[in-house]
Amino acid sequence: MFDRSAPPPCPRIGILADAATLVKFRPGKGRDLTDVEHEAEVFSVDRTCELRDKGAAVEVVVTIQMAASRGPAAPEAATTIALPYFVAVVERASQRIVARESIPGQVELPPGRRRAGVGEEITERIPLAAGRSPADYEILVGLELTEEQLEYNRRRRGY
Repeated sequence: MFDRSAPPPCPRIGILADAATLVKFRPGKGRDLTDVEHEAEVFSVDRTCELRDKGAAVEVVVTIQMAASRGPAAPEAATTIALPYFVAVVERASQRIVARESIPGQVELPPGRRRAGVGEEITERIPLAAGRSPADYEILVGLELTEEQLEYNRRRRGY
């Protein structure tokens, strides 16, 4: 028999625009295309959710797709690119962060390959106070950036 009941409302999910991409330059002052060691991006996020504990919590499985590419300044022997990223749970009304997790992701770039991708799956459990719904929350995903990388992204986006 098929379950025809509506699925539980899930929190919205999105990629934080300022943290969707990362450009890592080689050490030094150069900041043009020839100075790029690697670039990375979060290009897709999705989620499934299920109510738990008789509606007192929602369990959300977040699927994150990322890719990285080797730049002209990458060391020849580099085969692993660090892709640290975060998953944050935010109250939609107040934009208050209620939980944030940093994850030390990575992607393997075999010799001879310029670009590769990786998929990650993270489970978040959000307690629901009385009168609260999973739709009252939002899950944001992004790459962990330095201040310099964040400013670079904002300049590229015109902010």
